[in-house]
Amino acid sequence: MWQSLGRSLRGLLTAVFLLVFCLCALEVGLRIDRYQAACTLTAARSNVALTIEEQLLAPSMTCWTELVPLARITRNAPDSGASVLVTINSFGCRGPEPELPRPSGKLRVLCLGDETTLATEVSASDTYAARLEQLLQNEMRTPVEVINAGLPGNCPLQAALQLRHRLLTLQPDLVVVHFDMSDVADNAALRRFVTLDRDDHPLLSINPAARKGGQLCGKKLSEEFLVIHQAETVLSKVWGQRTSGVSSDALVDPKTRYLWTSDHPPDQTEAILSALEPLQAIRELCEQSGAKLLVSSAPKPWQVSAQASPTREARAPNGIPKGAVWSNPAPFQRLLNACREWEIPAVVAWNEFRQAEQPENLFLQTSPQMSEEGHRLYAEVLARAILGHETPSAAGPRDIEPAQAIERTPDWSQPQGESR
Repeated sequence: MWQSLGRSLRGLLTAVFLLVFCLCALEVGLRIDRYQAACTLTAARSNVALTIEEQLLAPSMTCWTELVPLARITRNAPDSGASVLVTINSFGCRGPEPELPRPSGKLRVLCLGDETTLATEVSASDTYAARLEQLLQNEMRTPVEVINAGLPGNCPLQAALQLRHRLLTLQPDLVVVHFDMSDVADNAALRRFVTLDRDDHPLLSINPAARKGGQLCGKKLSEEFLVIHQAETVLSKVWGQRTSGVSSDALVDPKTRYLWTSDHPPDQTEAILSALEPLQAIRELCEQSGAKLLVSSAPKPWQVSAQASPTREARAPNGIPKGAVWSNPAPFQRLLNACREWEIPAVVAWNEFRQAEQPENLFLQTSPQMSEEGHRLYAEVLARAILGHETPSAAGPRDIEPAQAIERTPDWSQPQGESR
């Protein structure tokens, strides 16, 4: 009996020893991985299960989320597999470090938006922000700088917080806000975490993860041991995947968040207005700082062509049927009508995208994001509106009734550097 108990005990101790040894080896491996990633300024291999947006995002004490300052990550382009380098400056914007105070005589444009603006699928020089800089520079005598402040999951509500707390220090002459068709869902998901002032303008959005990280308290086990941290990351991702598809809120559910843009949409007037209203707060912030404002939008692939982004991985996660094309211009007209009411210049690239010779080439095949060609066309639409040329949307009044284009003024040739 005692011999049998001793053998069982030795087997148990051996199993415990092997388990501890494996955990220690995994901990050492994770630490070496993190060290190598820090030395090479690349993403750790332990983060391969995370999307590029998840690797770049961090909780914020003011704006809910923000891009990790000075992050540097290499990703593979969705279609070609080519390496794309994504670098973030100290302001949480994609690209080089902007100079402060802004150099006298330089026109500075700030582009706000979601993952369409950040555009990690293409190189920095191929984003519409970079192409817009080149187009404006070709037409103007003064130096031009366009800053890419795209933030995954962003909407006008969060953009207003970005401006209030961080980005107005960049002293932009013009703020371009991209309104995406996903912004109605993003607004619904974020709004309950935002503190508003008496005029219903956003003041603050504190992410609980940032609050906990900023408290002076003892470290959690996940902060001491990378093995536990990695297990928490994997489990939270699995749990999120299991619960994301059963949300009772049709606006937040990824598979139904675009229904408001369909040919026969449900009545979500209140939610749409809620997503648009923060544009007024952005307008007031721009007026207070002496900057101009332009609101813009572009269609998703299924609003352009049945052959645009036709793959399952591009459409199924968003609840878009294969071969579907939604031709309803009402979402863009709602945006333009609201901007007209609030006296905000706006431009929509609906007609330009739909009338392109090969509209399916404006988007990636395996992702619903714009291709290099799409970014080029969108930049051209924005440049014509900013320079005061005829609003491109006016070319197709049968589909979209255009709002006003932004007026060209003498300020463009002499940016307001010293007047602030």
